Amino acid sequence: MTMCLITLTSLSLPVREDAALGTVIALISVSDLDSGANGQVTCSLTVHVPFKLVSTFKNYYSLVLDSALDRETTPDYKGW
Repeated sequence: MTMCLITLTSLSLPVREDAALGTVIALISVSDLDSGANGQVTCSLTVHVPFKLVSTFKNYYSLVLDSALDRETTPDYKGW
């Protein structure tokens, strides 16, 4: 059985609707306890969200605001 560890550190919740593009929302650390190729991890987001993942270091990512937020059309993001 493979064990994957995910650590999410929220930096700015809730996110303001007028937050600047490029605002870092959270830091994410992902690790797999397997070794070699079996221990490599890849992170991605579903399509059509105003965020992107930026790889900052091996197995570390920043969740960054990538487009404008509009609370009237999308009041929240869950399960992305």
